Amino acid sequence: MYIPKYFKLQEFFPKYFYEQYISVLGECMWSLIDNRILWTADALRSRYGTMVANDWLWRDDEHAFNYRGYRPKDCSVGATFSMHKFGRALDCKFKNVTAEEVRTDIKKNDSYSFKHITTIEVGVTWLHFDCRNHDKLKYGIKLIKP
Repeated sequence: MYIPKYFKLQEFFPKYFYEQYISVLGECMWSLIDNRILWTADALRSRYGTMVANDWLWRDDEHAFNYRGYRPKDCSVGATFSMHKFGRALDCKFKNVTAEEVRTDIKKNDSYSFKHITTIEVGVTWLHFDCRNHDKLKYGIKLIKP
C-alpha cells in the first residue's frame, strides 16, 4: 500500500465518507485509492508545487470540494462508472501553474512523473487524470471531454 508523502486522507475522500469510515479503517482508507493515483499525485506535487484536490478540511463551507478524489458508489456526482468511483482518478488545481500548462506538459512529454496517467480531461479549469485500462503506448494519452 502506497501512502503519499504530500497528502492527507481528507484530500482524497468526501467529508461525510471520511468521518464515517476513519474510525473503522484508519490508514487502510488509502487502500481504496489506486496506488498509481497516489504515486502520481505525489509526483505532480513534487514537479509543479502546491496542488489541491478536496479542500473541505481547510474550507468547511458550501463551496468546499468533496468529490475530487474517491467518490462512493452511491455518489450522484459524475458518471455511474466514473474512474473516481473505483479510486482511479483525481481532479486537482495547482497554485503556481494552470491545469492547461500541466496538460500540455503531459501530452508532449513522457516524463517519469506521468508514467501512470492514461487519460486526461480537456476543456476544464482543473486537471483530471486517471489510470483506466487504456493502451497508452499504442494510442497515446486518452483525451476526454466533460
